[in-house]
Amino acid sequence: DIMLLPGRAVHSPSGKELPLTVLAGMMASDERTATASYTCQVAGQTLPTGTNLRHHGFPHRIFSAAAQLVRLEADLLTGMVRVCDVLTCAEAGRILNPQLAQQQIQGAVAQGLGYALWEEFLVREGRIVTDNLTTYILPTAVDLPRMETVFISIAEDEGPFGMKGIGEIGLDGVYPAVANAIAAIAGRRIRQETLTAGSILAALGEECEVVSG
Repeated sequence: DIMLLPGRAVHSPSGKELPLTVLAGMMASDERTATASYTCQVAGQTLPTGTNLRHHGFPHRIFSAAAQLVRLEADLLTGMVRVCDVLTCAEAGRILNPQLAQQQIQGAVAQGLGYALWEEFLVREGRIVTDNLTTYILPTAVDLPRMETVFISIAEDEGPFGMKGIGEIGLDGVYPAVANAIAAIAGRRIRQETLTAGSILAALGEECEVVSG
């Protein structure tokens, strides 16, 4: 019956509320910290006692999934790409904190867009050319598109509190979605690692009209 809201705890049946600052002042230091651990179930075999899962290569049995859709505009005369919208549909078990989960996806999308369009890492004759943030370009808030996240919340029986991990699934599909959209516009696959304006022009080798899709 207790809801934790920004800055306060509310008792739903009575409507009474208490500021979190007051609640924290009533607690000892060790009461303000909660610690828990969870070991994921592994496939096929039982993990030997006292060993580390990663050292033995046992695959875990819990997998998250996501699909991503990108709408972008590409000027094939200049090679410039502007991503307008990104839709992420994610299945990560039971979503315990929707706001935090959405922020995790949005941060991952920003990282994926940076990898796809701006973060070109160049090495020539064994030397790093992009050795500072004036040549290694990171996206900022003004570069990011509208982002929408849809969670398919299905409790995972073997996960803690029915949840799964959500760390990487918001990142993995961004580059393929961007590359597929550019290929649909350009009529051919651009195979450079980072889809900068220069790499797109070099791959096309011709001038085309501005289109969007």
